[in-house]
Amino acid sequence: MDTIPPMAASPASDGSAAILHRHIPLDRTFNTRDCGGYPAADGKFIKWRTLLRTDCPLTLTDASLATLRDIGVRTAIDLRNRQEIRDDATRHALDQAPGIRYLNLPLIPRFSPETMPRDVADAYLMYLRDLQPQIRDVISALATCEAPAIVNCQAGKDRTGMIIALALGTVGVPLDTLVADYALTEIYLRGLIPELIAEAVSDGYDSERYRRMLETPPEAMRQALTWVIQRYGSIPDYLTAIGVTQAELAALRALLLVEHTHVSFGWRLPDERRARTVFTAEVHVYEHSLDRWLMRLLTPSEPLDESLPEEFRALIGRLTGKWVRIPGEARKGLTLPMKYETLRGEIAYFHTNRPPTVA
Repeated sequence: MDTIPPMAASPASDGSAAILHRHIPLDRTFNTRDCGGYPAADGKFIKWRTLLRTDCPLTLTDASLATLRDIGVRTAIDLRNRQEIRDDATRHALDQAPGIRYLNLPLIPRFSPETMPRDVADAYLMYLRDLQPQIRDVISALATCEAPAIVNCQAGKDRTGMIIALALGTVGVPLDTLVADYALTEIYLRGLIPELIAEAVSDGYDSERYRRMLETPPEAMRQALTWVIQRYGSIPDYLTAIGVTQAELAALRALLLVEHTHVSFGWRLPDERRARTVFTAEVHVYEHSLDRWLMRLLTPSEPLDESLPEEFRALIGRLTGKWVRIPGEARKGLTLPMKYETLRGEIAYFHTNRPPTVA
C-alpha cells in the first residue's frame, strides 16, 4: 500500500522554515491540509502548496490569514449550500479577502433529515451518480482557477473528500494513496464532531444516525472510487463522461503535477580534489515573491564517487529526502555554483537542466 509522504519538511539552510507540513494549523479550523507530495502519473508528483482542503473557515485570526497569504492562496472553492451559509456568522472567512477569488459551488443543493443517506458509503455513491452536473462544475472551476486553491465544505470530509479524490485521481495518484489521504480526516476532525452533532440535532437529525455519517471509513471511499473505475474505466473517463473537457483535464494536470529535474552537488575535498553527486529532485515553484525554487532531493541518480571520504558519503545520505531552497540568482546563471553548506570544504549546487515547470 502506498504510504503518505512525510508531513514535515526540513528547514532550509538559510534558517527560514520550509513550512511544508501536510496539516496546516489555522485558528478555529481542524482539518486544513495540503494535498502535495503524493506520487502521480509518469513519475510526477502533486505540487505542494497548490491544492489545499479544509473544513469551513468561518472566522480566521490575523495570524491564520497571514499563513494563507504566505502560502499564496488565490482561490477559495466553497461547496456548502444556502442552508449552511445563512448569515454573517456562517459566512466563509475568505469570501471578501483581498486578492482571493471566492467561489460558492454547492455540491448538494439541499439537505433534509428525510433524504439523509443510510451511511457514508451510500452517500458517496449517491454523489457520483446523482450529483454529476455539480461535480463537473467544481472540477472545471478547479482546473481553470488561479492556484493555490483551497476547497472546503462544512467538515472537509465528504464533499471535499470526494472532489479532492477525483482531482488527484485524475492526474494519476494511486487508489491506495487517495484512500489514505481521505482517512487522515479521522485524525484531524475529532475536535469538531461534537459541534457538528449538536448543530445537526438542532436541525432535526437523529444524533446516532448523524454520528455514523461523521465517520471516515476508508472502505467507503475505496468502494466509491472502485465503482467509478469499474463502471467508466478510470477517473478521467468518468469526468469526461459527465462533461469535463479534455482541455480542462489538461489544465488540471498542468496545475497539480510537478516535474523531476537533476541537481548536481559539486564537492571540493580537503585535498582540493573535486567530485560530483547528481540527485534526482522534485521541483516546486514556490515563494514567487522571493523568486526562489524549492526542491526536494529524492535520491542520487548516479553511483557515488568511490573516492569520496566517508564523512562526505554520510552527508549525501543525510541530504536524501531533504528540502533545499535555491535563490533566484540561480535562474539567471544556471551553471553558477551557489554555496549551500560547508563541511571541511565547499559544497555547491547547480542545475544540470532547467526545470520544465519554470517558464
